[in-house]
Amino acid sequence: MRQAGYTAEEFDKLALAKANSDGLTRIEFEAMALMDDTGPQAVTSRANALQMMHDGQYHQYKAMIMQPIAEVNRLVEARTRLAVEDAKSRATVARLTLILIGLGAVAMLVRTSRTLRTTLGGTADEVQAHITRIGEGNFSTSIAVTEDMKGSVLDRLAQTRHNLERIDQERQRALAERMESARELQTLMDAVSSYSIVSIADPAGNITYANDMFSQVSGYSNAELMGQNHRIVKSGAQPETYWETVWKTISSGYVWRGEVCNRAKDGSLYWVDTVIAPYFGEHGIEKYISIRTDVSASKRAQQTLDAERQRLNNIITGTRAGTWEWNYQTGEGIVNARWAEMMGYSLEEVKGNPNRLWRHALHPDDLVLAAQRLDEHVKGKRDIFEFEGRMRHKAGPLGLATDTRAAFHTHARRKTRMDVWH
Repeated sequence: MRQAGYTAEEFDKLALAKANSDGLTRIEFEAMALMDDTGPQAVTSRANALQMMHDGQYHQYKAMIMQPIAEVNRLVEARTRLAVEDAKSRATVARLTLILIGLGAVAMLVRTSRTLRTTLGGTADEVQAHITRIGEGNFSTSIAVTEDMKGSVLDRLAQTRHNLERIDQERQRALAERMESARELQTLMDAVSSYSIVSIADPAGNITYANDMFSQVSGYSNAELMGQNHRIVKSGAQPETYWETVWKTISSGYVWRGEVCNRAKDGSLYWVDTVIAPYFGEHGIEKYISIRTDVSASKRAQQTLDAERQRLNNIITGTRAGTWEWNYQTGEGIVNARWAEMMGYSLEEVKGNPNRLWRHALHPDDLVLAAQRLDEHVKGKRDIFEFEGRMRHKAGPLGLATDTRAAFHTHARRKTRMDVWH
């Protein structure tokens, strides 16, 4: 992009678009975290999450994502237009200068042939031929100038031709850069179209363009989609107030983003991560551009993961097992309330460093055995870390036998976390 002539201001605009996108993503992740809350504050958390997804800051971030990109496009177009117009202006001035020189040459012909030839540096036909070629925009034919022709019309024509040739080359380079930028933009659009569902609607919301991906996912042919409203794939999963908010956002000139549940032609449901951006012309909004990504698979995976998490939580709760999660890389430990209760402590008391508390409470002889078996598990000599030891309860020296089992989780072939249950 630097070779294409992008300025620092344009890079700053692109960086601003990236920062705004990161801010929007951060809000969404925070809202998702609140939606995942299953504790006693779950209802309040969900309400807060919905509030975050509909407050002014969230919509402002959405609107501010496309604005810097549109500003970059405007700057690129303005820079290219100025370069071309400047080249044209210089060419026009040069042509006018040549015409004036030609008129001056004609006037000199009237006075004297010798003075005229000395002034022209050649015959009138030669000068006229060069002027004609230059006037026609042919700057490739060089003009030979000898030493005794210095300062003559032909000498000036040679210099002018050289300058015009340079200006023409600059104009062609500017045009080539503009065409290259257009090709890059088209390549970007082709890449987006090959990966995403892309459609364009008129100000009334009727579809005027739909890419092949739209037909593949929805099951409707391109002919069936043209002229239709996007309600053709409406599933009814979102309430009418949801769509009223969407329409109010984009018709006010802001970008809207969210997840939408659509219904395909065969009746099946699919989820799309959607961005709708208004496109402005001279008289306001000319069309709406919608880019959507099919996230049905991730939605189903998330639902499955949530169900698995809930089942695991039910098992832990039902068996009253004490759990201890140990980060092998950082040494940090996380325990549940049952683990703390088994040791005679509250969860708040052991939150600081449960690992240190465990080592302190374990009988010294058993600590040696535990370290040995942990080392064997880390090195792969044991499938799981299984250990029974005597623990000191907070209330006193009462020995407490604990049956401990654990297994490591690995990431990129490295052991990163060990889950322990008692």
